[in-house]
Amino acid sequence: MATGSWTNPIHSANLVSGAGSDLENTYQSDANATTLSILDGPKDGAWQVYISRADMNWPVNFTLSVKRTGAGSGTEGKTVRGGLPFQTVNAAKTLFFTGIGPVLHIPVQYQLSGVSLRTSPNVFNTGVTFTVIP
Repeated sequence: MATGSWTNPIHSANLVSGAGSDLENTYQSDANATTLSILDGPKDGAWQVYISRADMNWPVNFTLSVKRTGAGSGTEGKTVRGGLPFQTVNAAKTLFFTGIGPVLHIPVQYQLSGVSLRTSPNVFNTGVTFTVIP
């Protein structure tokens, strides 16, 4: 189960050095913008979390990345491995991290890069899917 989201309005305050300059290139969400809970997997069995992205309106120069920022709760005797550096999210399912046993509230952070004034102003949307495979 995934809960949370990230919205990042970009406006004139994000100009690198005021009027006439470009926008900051990279933005990050809070460290726990989304939390994942692995509830229904095998009690002591291994599982894997895969990530993928489904664009609704998304410029080709934008890159969305995610990383796991903690191990969650209920991890005594359980393991959560991988997913610590930022990893690019693409349309294809990609392994994000692995674990063993039920784990609650694994925090996930987002990073958006490739932002520039060369991108026409608009509201851009993409969705991230977290798939758990036992």
